[in-house]
Amino acid sequence: MADEKVAQPIIGALENDVSEMYSHGERITEMPLPVPPATALVDAAIDLFSLMVIDQPVKIQESAFALIAASVGDGNLVRNAGRKAAVTNNIVIALSQALPSHAYRGFKGVNESDRLRNLILEILKV
Repeated sequence: MADEKVAQPIIGALENDVSEMYSHGERITEMPLPVPPATALVDAAIDLFSLMVIDQPVKIQESAFALIAASVGDGNLVRNAGRKAAVTNNIVIALSQALPSHAYRGFKGVNESDRLRNLILEILKV
């Protein structure tokens, strides 16, 4: 009994969305496999970052984007091309979700801080 794994729901898994199952259940012949838990966690973190970074004070935004710029330029990523591609892809997705909504919600940091603007440009150059 101690060797058995306890099944836990995965964030965003179709089998956990009851409304999806009831509304399209007769058309679904085969349930798609859920994404791995680590991928679901990263996806949720990207969504949360994209929503929250805009509402933070300028200093917090600068700090967040400085950490992102440092992680993109990390020497360990150069040796692992797959990991570098994954990190770069996740950063681009987070930025593409966060930046367009700034026009509607007022991403004050980009307009107020030259440092923040330069950090974002540095990240996008990579």
